[in-house]
This record gives sequence, C-alpha cells and structure tokens, in this order.
Amino acid sequence: MNSFKAGVCACTGRWLRRPVAGFTLIELLIVSVVLSLLTALAVPRYLYVQGKVRVAKVESVAQSLLKAATLVKSTAVARGVVCHGAGSLPVEAADLSLYNCYPQALSAYTDGIFGAAHVNSTDGWTLAGGGFGAGASVSLRLTEAGTPTACAVTYTAATASEPAAVHTTLDGCS
Repeated sequence: MNSFKAGVCACTGRWLRRPVAGFTLIELLIVSVVLSLLTALAVPRYLYVQGKVRVAKVESVAQSLLKAATLVKSTAVARGVVCHGAGSLPVEAADLSLYNCYPQALSAYTDGIFGAAHVNSTDGWTLAGGGFGAGASVSLRLTEAGTPTACAVTYTAATASEPAAVHTTLDGCS
C-alpha cells in the first residue's frame, strides 16, 4: 500500500525517499472487480425475490377476498337476509351490496367485495371491470408488477346456481 517518492532534502541536499499515502492502481482494480462480482450476484437474486413478493401479495389478497365473501354470506344467512337476487347487508356503518347473499363485483373500494375485504388503492391496486348482478366480475391489478393485467385477482359474483369465485393470474408478477 505504501509507495515512496524521491525528493531532495533542502537541508542536506541529499535524495530522500518519503512514503506517499494512497492506493495503488492494482488495489483499486481488485476492489472494483470484487464489487462488480457482488453486484452481478445480488441483483438477479433481488429481482427474483421481488417477483416472489408480488406473487405472495396477489395470493394473499385472493384469500382475503374469498374469506370475506364467505363471511358476508354467513352473516347474511345468520341475519335472515333473503338470498335470492340483489340485496344489501348493513356492516360497519355501511351497506354492502349483495347478490344471492354474496358481495357484488363492484368497481369501488368502499362497497361490494372490496368493501367487505377492506382492500383499497393505497395498497398498490387498480380496479378493472365490475358491475351489478349475477356473474359480474371485477379484477384487482397489482400496479407495481411488470404486467399488471397478468398479475391480478378476479372476483366473480355469485349466480343463481354458483357461489362467488376468486381466480388469480400470476404470469406477469415476476
């Protein structure tokens, strides 16, 4: 690490060698190579983990929607709500819109399935689709994904013969 620089001593007129502080070029190159290797190994792993986090987020919300739909249906049945066609269920100072006692597939964060599951836009989601009635569907897309349309949760409202359903699309999450 130490190198020496020659110079003439003003008092004796002799040549002296004194140490010069700093790093040699080879030391700097070695540090640069080591940092480049660490970066080359860390960045792909970081991106892989980010994709896994997005998949887990979509799957978690899908489970929340499914459990919220089941809870709303159970609550409606327990309160004696008629489970044929459209209706509403008063919960937590709001009325949830229902169809066959399941939450509607509305494109609003405060009503229907998203109101029941307490999902909102500040969690990094955008809504697509939605509507009233049997079989209507709404998608919740993860905005931070590389392809938000392929990293989504879709809720389909109940019909007269089928309960509400939740499906995930995970192809664009990684």
